[in-house]
Amino acid sequence: MRYHLFLPLIISLCFAGILSGCASVQTAGYEPEITSPTDASPAPIMYSGHKLKLPIGEEVGVVGQGSMICGWPYGRLERTDIKGIFDSPSMRDTFHDALEAQNYDVIGNADFIFDEDITDEALRTEYKIKAHIIGVQIKACNERPIISLGLFANRGGVDGELFLRIRWSVYDNLRRAVVFQTITEGYTNRKTPNKEGITLMVNDAFEMAAHNLATNPEFHNLIFRGARPEKNETWEESHKDRPRIYRQDEKIILPATPLHKHETPSHIEAAQNISVLVQAGIGHGSGFFITKQGHILTNHHVVGNAQRVRIVTKGKEEKLIAEVLRSDKSRDVALLKLEEMPDDLNITPLPIRTDWPAISEEIYAIGAPLSVSMQDTVSKGIISAHRENRLTFGAQQDYLQGDITIHGGNSGGILLDRFGNISGLSVAGYSPALDSNANLNLFIPVASALQALDISISGRSLTHDNMPNKNGIASSSPVQITQ
Repeated sequence: MRYHLFLPLIISLCFAGILSGCASVQTAGYEPEITSPTDASPAPIMYSGHKLKLPIGEEVGVVGQGSMICGWPYGRLERTDIKGIFDSPSMRDTFHDALEAQNYDVIGNADFIFDEDITDEALRTEYKIKAHIIGVQIKACNERPIISLGLFANRGGVDGELFLRIRWSVYDNLRRAVVFQTITEGYTNRKTPNKEGITLMVNDAFEMAAHNLATNPEFHNLIFRGARPEKNETWEESHKDRPRIYRQDEKIILPATPLHKHETPSHIEAAQNISVLVQAGIGHGSGFFITKQGHILTNHHVVGNAQRVRIVTKGKEEKLIAEVLRSDKSRDVALLKLEEMPDDLNITPLPIRTDWPAISEEIYAIGAPLSVSMQDTVSKGIISAHRENRLTFGAQQDYLQGDITIHGGNSGGILLDRFGNISGLSVAGYSPALDSNANLNLFIPVASALQALDISISGRSLTHDNMPNKNGIASSSPVQITQ
């Protein structure tokens, strides 16, 4: 027998054996799913990316080359060799699909068409999930294409095994803290070479690890039931379901507090005391209390589609959670209510002025321009114009125009007249350049904000002919608002 004819094959097989022995890959499997009730209301979650947390220089596996058999030559893979194989958009979509398949409410679906939809959805986020990749094992083969076999030829690409160990961190947007961590594993063995084989292998293993996160009982109870892990002592134990606390059609009648008639410095301090920072999902805005029971006015675009948001009072004294009772997107206003009222929170609502301040009248705005660190900022200006039926953001609405300097983050903040009465809410401005403010800014008259949210003021009436009624038809008669 002519053994020398088979020598190259034997050598290749030997090296294949060496390669296999040098890259033993750990395996993992799918954990059984947890059955969720059909009427469950899971908290909205968002995948916020990953980090490769491997020691510098760590070996993670081997890669070989071959046509029929993956043998010599092969190379060892280290941490720096694999930094580019983790594709964030692809992993985000994989995470989304894996957890949505188990009835989680996952923000960030790649199927969104309009940027506005993405923004509104992102503001619903209550928990952000981050993946720290703490373990990687790879045994891959870079298959060379075989031309001679024609149609049935090996077209080349990568196949092999890949194992991931991931430490998941769950960040609570409302409490601004990491509230849960756990480790899961994922594994894949792809036997068909593909030019994007390494990406497919990563996604396969990541999908299994994400699936296994969804089946973790503590994680499931946290997201579906608000049950806080016992090992986290900073949380109170709670096993309530997640339905709304308040009725969205709650009737609100504000008292007809007499308007201030004199200018005093204490009015600005009083307005700061009722002004708040509103943090929803990945953004922030401003707002203010209108009742002692914890009702807050802000913009719709500050809260988007969120059900719950974080509230920070003046000087960051209180960090609270509020439920979004109702909102009106076309008028861009929203009504919130604190879930719990601290004993030491003293709210003294200011008088509400339902007529419009005159052109050239002094006004003040309070909010958190640009950054949360700028909370409680006060700006002064005048009413520049009255804009009626102005087409803005796709809807015709009435606005007060002022030359007060406001920026992103002021949205939803209080607008005062010179006597310290509530006259409106900050909403938008014109900036001809990204780094400038033209002092051409718009404010929502507070009366139309209340009307859009079905809030009454005792003994007062106002007319807003352009305000849609509940059937979407313009009202042609005055709307009575009692408080």
